[in-house]
Amino acid sequence: MRPATLPSEGGPDQGPGLDRLRIEQGIVGYLRRGNPYKADLLLVDLGQGPFLVKDYADKSWRRRLLGRIQIAREAAAYRHLGELGGVPRFLGRVDRWALAVEHVQAGQLSADPERHRRAREYLDRLRSVIDGMHRTGLVHLDLRGKSNVLSGKQGELWVVDLAGGLRFRPGSILHRTLGGLLESADRQAWLKWKARLLPDELEASEEAALDRYRWIRKLWFFNRRHASPIDPRSRPRR
Repeated sequence: MRPATLPSEGGPDQGPGLDRLRIEQGIVGYLRRGNPYKADLLLVDLGQGPFLVKDYADKSWRRRLLGRIQIAREAAAYRHLGELGGVPRFLGRVDRWALAVEHVQAGQLSADPERHRRAREYLDRLRSVIDGMHRTGLVHLDLRGKSNVLSGKQGELWVVDLAGGLRFRPGSILHRTLGGLLESADRQAWLKWKARLLPDELEASEEAALDRYRWIRKLWFFNRRHASPIDPRSRPRR
């Protein structure tokens, strides 16, 4: 679902017609609210169709400070990508603490009742999005997270939450030096999704890659899930 173009007004860093007062008057629902560590997700309609606002304005001052950085990073990532299929369309920043994106009718791929029947379709689409990001010089770095890969009722697939990504100018020295290494994290995330959706079709080389990455993740200081952090094969099926 793509909202119509919003009326043009606002400052140069704002999306057209996106200002705090209008957003607050146009709230029609919440997709997430109350978690002190994450942005509120507001569903807003200004009369031309619903869109999503990611907002840190109602958080503590510490969280607002971090949220301001995340909003700036995510807005820059969306601008860097441009119009890429499989990524919600960026509508602009509301202010320092909020941005607006296209509202997609989707839920977590991990909870999709059709995920195994449509596994190849979803995996192909996810790989296409990853490849598209990498061509622009952007690496997502958190595609393992279940909340960051969404699917729709008609088999659509969406990648969200770009705040943790890194951007490179394609062909730059940094891109040539670090890009391939960091892109491997996204490719390993794709393998994790394949292990979840089509575990019987993992090739021996893919099994070995997952095993190597699992041990690397265990050594990462900030990893809070030391017991098999990414390998779904080690978890009992429900």
